Order: sequence, then structure tokens, then C-alpha cells
Amino acid sequence: KYLLLSLLCFSLALLSKENGIIFAAIIPATIYFFTPKKFSGIIAASLPFWGVILGYLLLRNAVLVANPNEVKEVMDNPYLLATPLEKYATILLVFLRYLQLLFWPHPLTYDYSYNQIPYVEFSAPIVWISIAVHLLMLAVMIVGFRNKNILSWCLLVYLSGMLLVSNIFINIGAPMAERFLFQSSVAFAIALTAIGISLLDTLKGNERLKFITVTVLLLPVIVICGWITIERNKNWHSNETLFLHDVKISSRSARANAYAGVALIKLCDQATEDSLKRM
Repeated sequence: KYLLLSLLCFSLALLSKENGIIFAAIIPATIYFFTPKKFSGIIAASLPFWGVILGYLLLRNAVLVANPNEVKEVMDNPYLLATPLEKYATILLVFLRYLQLLFWPHPLTYDYSYNQIPYVEFSAPIVWISIAVHLLMLAVMIVGFRNKNILSWCLLVYLSGMLLVSNIFINIGAPMAERFLFQSSVAFAIALTAIGISLLDTLKGNERLKFITVTVLLLPVIVICGWITIERNKNWHSNETLFLHDVKISSRSARANAYAGVALIKLCDQATEDSLKRM
């Protein structure tokens, strides 16, 4: 029954968001890391899920008409005006920006469209910092793979999720977005938990001290992040509140400025007093 339920959930995930396709690799990797199954057993356990993926691809092909034309609007093709070197250097910069958002998710914005993240060259030091950080992550993942280290699994899930939304293989319409980080953020949370458990184990079974340590560390984070979330929800009250607030954060974004302009026009049309219209 658990297999049938997981297949059902996986089917719903694919029909909800294409990102679920990456589980074609994550599922066998997860079976390898967390079960004693050998190669043949991993393949056998993965086959039902691959069958679901095949069915999804056939359904998608039947419903959607393939459009081979290249997107020629920079609003929907963020690297249209970049040289190949600028494109990949900027993508590496975006990878680092995603990591920054995981550790410090502030300020948040609904839009990172052109030109919120200006193109950079490989001569920029920040690009090489990103390369070094991600090569280190890749090395840790490879080294821990044979020993089935949970951090290795977390890095595999994180990096595969990032590659899917990186614009390296297909244009996804935006250089980055906070929603693109959702899938990989699960692996990040699990990795932090695993590291935390390892550190707590050094307290040698002192359960009371462990409880106090966890409370002291997590309570401020929960309170502060909870308050920030409540405050952020107010910005999503309507299109107008969101567009006019976030354009201050995404001040370089062509789309954010366009939508803020539309919001102001709408508010102007709705205003009944001339003084409000001029505001």
C-alpha cells in the first residue's frame, strides 16, 4: 500500500510541477543510500516510478504542442543579451545567491527578472568564489557516496535540484526565483539537522543539556523567522501591495518596474479624489 501511495503522490507531483522529473535520479539514489539493496534491487524498486515518468512524458507530449521557436524577449529569456561566457558566469553567481538565501532569506522578492541580476564576467571574483564553493560541495558528495553518508545524499538532492532550474539545459524564463529553491531547500534542512545531531552527540548522552542547547539555538530563529513571515504575508495582500513593495527590492528588474507601473495606473483609476491620483 505504501508503494501505491507513493506512486500516486509522485504522479500528482509530476502533474503539478515539472521539477518532479528530477526524482528519476533521486529515487534510485535514495534507495541506494537508505536501504541495503544491491544494484539489481535498486533498479527493480525504481522501475514503477520510471514507468510513471514515462506515462507523464507521453501525456505531456499528447497535450502540449512543442514550440521549437527560440524565445526572443529578454523578459522571458534572461540571458538573451548575454554572451555565452556572461551567461555561464552569471549562472554561477546565481548558484551562490541561492546559497545565501538559504542561510539568510532576506530581503525576499517575487521577481528577479532582467536586469535585477546584472550579467557578470568570469573575471569577477564572486564567480570564482562560487566555483570553489560548489566544487567543494561536489567533492564532499563524491567522497561520501561510497560510505552512504547522509550529507552526500543531501548534496546530491540539492545540486540536482539546482541544475534543473539553472538555465544551463533549458531556458526557464527567469535567472532565479525563490520558488525554484523550494525542492533543494528540503535537502538543506535535512543536512543542517544531520550536522546538528552529530554535534549534539558530542554531549555524551546528556539529554537535558541537549534539550537546552537545541532550545537556545532554535527558539530565536523560530521567533524571528515567524515574525518575518507574518510581516511578509502582508505584502501579498493584493497584486498592488506586492508589486509596489517589491519594486523597492527588485529596483533593477524590468518586470518588477513594469508591474509596479501597472499597479499605480490601476490605483489611479480607482481613486476618487484628485489628490489621491497625484500621490
